Amino acid sequence: MKYTYSVHSTERMKERNISKIEVEALLDNLVDRMVSKSKSDDQAILYMGFVEQKGIVVVLNPKTNNVITVRRIRKNEEKYFYNKKKGV
Repeated sequence: MKYTYSVHSTERMKERNISKIEVEALLDNLVDRMVSKSKSDDQAILYMGFVEQKGIVVVLNPKTNNVITVRRIRKNEEKYFYNKKKGV
């Protein structure tokens, strides 16, 4: 799928050493992931998962396929991710 990247997201990707290939692997479901609605923005979807053992969260506007921001997964999100995958 084709994605556009906000200036903010490309800046954060560079700062956090996260590539477009890693982001798109997560978005295109090429790795194990979870998808949830944003609690703070009803126009955003969060994609959470691990690409080559790097925990990543991508915030995407699904109507425009615009990547809003990209960051490392937080400890509580990592725990939630693994518990959910285990069925806990």
